Amino acid sequence: MHRRDLLPRTFDAAVAAANPALALPASLPEKPVGRCIVVGAGKATAAMAAAIETAWPDIELSGCVVVPFGYGWECQHVRIRETGHPVTAIGPLGEWRDDQ
Repeated sequence: MHRRDLLPRTFDAAVAAANPALALPASLPEKPVGRCIVVGAGKATAAMAAAIETAWPDIELSGCVVVPFGYGWECQHVRIRETGHPVTAIGPLGEWRDDQ
């Protein structure tokens, strides 16, 4: 390997190690019997919810994760809510902004 290749390859390895689709399945506990409710908050939780859906396609999943605007992800069973700071993301009547 050339020296100039070391930094990009190291960066790519670090990004792959942090990818929930690659990292999360090995960290999951044994599959539950019955239903599993997924909850979470933070930038990576939508991607983590999608990784759980992929890893456990035969488990009945539901739940909700809250992520900052722009960090949404496509999930089939877990609801993804994008929001900003709680004070600015709640409308005058206290409702969530929910475009889904």
